[in-house]
Amino acid sequence: MIFTYSKTGIFHKEQKLDSQDIVYCTETNRFIMLCQADGVSMCKNGRKGAQISCFEAASILSGNEEAFFNFSKRKTAYLVLEQVVYKINREAKKDGNLPESYASTLMFCCIDKQLQQALLFHLGDGAIYYISDGKCSYLIPPSCISSNLCPQTMTKDAFKAVSVKITKLEKGSTIFMSTDSLLHEMKNKDYGMFIKNKIRENDYPVLEKALEPIPNMDDISFIAYQTEG
Repeated sequence: MIFTYSKTGIFHKEQKLDSQDIVYCTETNRFIMLCQADGVSMCKNGRKGAQISCFEAASILSGNEEAFFNFSKRKTAYLVLEQVVYKINREAKKDGNLPESYASTLMFCCIDKQLQQALLFHLGDGAIYYISDGKCSYLIPPSCISSNLCPQTMTKDAFKAVSVKITKLEKGSTIFMSTDSLLHEMKNKDYGMFIKNKIRENDYPVLEKALEPIPNMDDISFIAYQTEG
């Protein structure tokens, strides 16, 4: 079962802009592809870059999922990022923009339903969690160069900051992917623990209702995939 959520933050609402967070999911008989990207707010084409990043990541794996599960981590990181950067450079040239203006983070999870395993790709300040038996732990934590700078698709040497991982999935377990804003809300002294508990409990309808009134400055989005148990 797949759950998705996206909410535009106050900062972008005041500027009459759409959310810079992109959530993109595809599914075939055997594979599920969950993609999430966060366009860099200071980049005028960040949302477009996030869209390109998600679509191209899903595109390059489509029909080649089994091969990617057998590639080295280094090869997977290189092939995906090369494809994303190539498409962004082409888009930027067509529109007369700087490629750097399309910068975004990128995460994806490719799930093999037949073998019950997941291929994870992570670049940026989002996080990927694994939830099983009521316990929630990082599969891949946020990656930051400094307190206010995280690696993204158009960062020089972004390839070196990519994390790739393959993990087995237990029955009834959940993969939970979140951009950075929700991670910040988890630290809130008033409702952060409630958010964490709803994630651990896989209670996403209640989590969504709880997030709606929160005055978040940044965009919030998440994707959750729960295996059959």
